[in-house]
Amino acid sequence: MEFLALGPVAVLRDGSKVDLGSPQQKSVLVLLLVHRNQTVATDRILHELWGDDSDGKLNALRVYVSRLRTALDPERGRGEPSILETVDSGYRLAVEPEQLDIDRFTAGVSNGRAVMSSDPEEASRILHSALALWRGHAFEEYRDADFVRFESTRLADLRIDALEDRISADFACGRDVDLISELEGLRHEHPLRERFVEHQALALYRSGRPAEALRSIERFRRHVGEELGIDPSPRLLRLEERVLLHDEEIQPRRATPELASNRSATNPFLGLRSFGTDDASRFFGRETLIAEMGQNVQSGGLVALVGASGSGKSSAIHAGLIPMLAKNALEGSDQWLIASMVPGTQPFAELDAALVHAASDTPGSFAEYLRSGDEGLVAAAHHLLPDNESNLLLIIDQLEELFTLDVEPTERDRFLANIVTAADDSQQRVTVVVAVRSDFCARHRSHPAFGSRLDAGSIAVAPLSAEELEAAALRPAHEQGVDFEPALLGRLIADFDRQPGALPLFQYALTELFDKRTNTMLTAASYKEMGGLDGALGRRAERLFDDLDDRQKFAAKQLFLRLVMIGDSGQRSRRRVPAREIVSVSVDTVAMQDVIGKFGEHRLLSFDSDRLTGAPTVEVAHEALLSAWHRLDEWLDESSDDLRRHWAFTVALREWELGGRQPGYLFTAARLAEFSEHTRTSALVLNAAEFEFLSASMANVEEEHEVSERQQHNQTTTRKRLVGLITVLGVALVVAGVLLLSS
Repeated sequence: MEFLALGPVAVLRDGSKVDLGSPQQKSVLVLLLVHRNQTVATDRILHELWGDDSDGKLNALRVYVSRLRTALDPERGRGEPSILETVDSGYRLAVEPEQLDIDRFTAGVSNGRAVMSSDPEEASRILHSALALWRGHAFEEYRDADFVRFESTRLADLRIDALEDRISADFACGRDVDLISELEGLRHEHPLRERFVEHQALALYRSGRPAEALRSIERFRRHVGEELGIDPSPRLLRLEERVLLHDEEIQPRRATPELASNRSATNPFLGLRSFGTDDASRFFGRETLIAEMGQNVQSGGLVALVGASGSGKSSAIHAGLIPMLAKNALEGSDQWLIASMVPGTQPFAELDAALVHAASDTPGSFAEYLRSGDEGLVAAAHHLLPDNESNLLLIIDQLEELFTLDVEPTERDRFLANIVTAADDSQQRVTVVVAVRSDFCARHRSHPAFGSRLDAGSIAVAPLSAEELEAAALRPAHEQGVDFEPALLGRLIADFDRQPGALPLFQYALTELFDKRTNTMLTAASYKEMGGLDGALGRRAERLFDDLDDRQKFAAKQLFLRLVMIGDSGQRSRRRVPAREIVSVSVDTVAMQDVIGKFGEHRLLSFDSDRLTGAPTVEVAHEALLSAWHRLDEWLDESSDDLRRHWAFTVALREWELGGRQPGYLFTAARLAEFSEHTRTSALVLNAAEFEFLSASMANVEEEHEVSERQQHNQTTTRKRLVGLITVLGVALVVAGVLLLSS
């Protein structure tokens, strides 16, 4: 016996349909099927099927039940139990799970989900089979009846959930591109189901259609905004950010045809990107500096790597020092815990995240220890380190962010004091290595105790010698079976020698030369065509910009202006920007994505994720681009005042968000007028969060004005009443005086 309810209701015996009689008689079976294996009282059946007209229907119900018994089990002998039993004052339909398609479907969904993470191929097969049981709507011809509606709705929701799970399993099996057409149909059928939007956007992106992916998300945002007055979930917005930034977590970035053609070897050069710990095998030319760093680290305290922007400080630490220590270059250094961070706008939060990451087996946070005054870092380290023989190496890259970003002065001073305390600790459990731009050293000396440690522990990062440059160029290329024309290498070294802080330009030129090589040879002709060391980076950026259409050019300017900060003294610094700040800028999202894709493919942008939030970020790959690309240099000159004002605006916005969006953090009337005027003339257009902040400030100012007017009106009314009372009282006194005299 088989009961079918995931479509028109039917009962099969040996594959043949059972005649269930009239629709009214069949409805009795449907009701009992909804409540299968439960006793349903006669009164309830009468009420569910006939409502207020149930009087006199008891005999009819008994007839229907009797006929159903005969239809369901015609060969049942007298005294044998029936599928449809009479129990007390009601009836019970006994159905085994394997007999009902609803139960088989539910079990299939549960089983598919159970193996989803371990075996997506099996999960997909199980869920496909479960969904194939559906032949239409559940209880098709009775789905609008009150006694079926709840169960029908529940099953419909479960079906959609199972469909979403099946698509997720197919995605995990690599069949995402094949699902695009199906997902488009599901989007139309279920316009408010966000997971279909997410899957469709991801499938479009992975099929090489990122613009359509962004349009799909934008279409959903408008729809839910108009229909429900809400925003998409953070999960979908995060996907939008990742599509915008070509995030490798959702799709390995494809090389452009120019980069992909005729390339069997891997480019060993990194463009403007710093070398990381994974790049140690191709990092050459800094052996002397690394050895000096190792000696200073062995002495403990504070080690400060000081050099110009572009001198290679970060690469020396991450691709040189850390791998060297991991190889036990210093006794026991292979057992050291290493925490690495950049200060950001919340240095203690970044420090906490770095310590948690370093101690992956230690649960929780170190924030409680870090709050304990100047001893916080030492206290956290003692809690973190497993025994008295272990050490912590804390690496703080881009220490200048304490001054280039809007770090609270008190927090900045306390952070520097913690470094001093850790460096001076008699137990020497913590060694701190910092990398700092030389043009910011004077700012760090504003904290006298830290400044003196900085000077004492400084290692100046000198330009690479000719021999070191030769090693940095030749050895990575040779490992890929590629060589240099003799004249080319000499020209490269000579050009580099004339420019301080030119290491990023040197690396970028090598990267471009490797992509343009002729067979296995890097040629002087290619170098000349690129414009030499000075022109390679700037020309590449300008060529990419020239290839953009007008919408994309506008988006490119908005992007790069947001990726740069200008300090009080005019210093230019790159800025890590959360994707959410970029994705909501009032420009065409697809145009912005195209810009990010093209500049990212050519290594002029770098992508990461915020350690505190996990949100994707984008930044200029190196500050060398800020001066090497003349167009960007001109934009920054023209917009320097706008950028300073916008940074102040950004700081106010962040304080409002961190403060729980309380009105006290909004602009006053004076500041609102100032910034409203600024936004009308600024080179930067607003994004959604900035517009929301200004709108909230405007509403708050208007509300305060209305309150002030009401108070003024009340005061005026009170004064008038008081004057009236005084007048009446005066008249009364005069009358009383006259009466007194007359008496």
